[in-house]
Amino acid sequence: MIAGEPSQNPGLRKRCVGSIPAPGTNPQMIESQRAKREREVLVHDNERALEIERLLEKLSEARKRRTALAAEAQEFVGRIDEIRAVFGNPYFYTGANRDPSESIANYSGFNSHDVLGPTAQSIRQIERELRRIKEQLRELGVNVD
Repeated sequence: MIAGEPSQNPGLRKRCVGSIPAPGTNPQMIESQRAKREREVLVHDNERALEIERLLEKLSEARKRRTALAAEAQEFVGRIDEIRAVFGNPYFYTGANRDPSESIANYSGFNSHDVLGPTAQSIRQIERELRRIKEQLRELGVNVD
């Protein structure tokens, strides 16, 4: 036997058998079915490309929101003394060597957290959204990091 014969090479056999119409079949019908499959693949590829584009846009928007939220959080850090002057301290210290501004007299519970809390919660939400979008893109074969 020759190595290029279909009986010796299973891959070649599949290619040969797949390209020869079975006895009693209509070649136009086979061609029509092949064209239909090709159109389905094109539609699937087009839908996939549109979904990837949509997800990349969402990823870009989410990254912009995360950047804005991080800047907002940094602004709060820069204004921490001002915020605590208005809302009080979420902690206090006791003992002889303490700063008077950190005494129990200025303790307000977690009121000052109410200022930064919504931003911190939004940052957590956007991080979850970013992970979800990246996972969807990975499922479509797109690696983003």
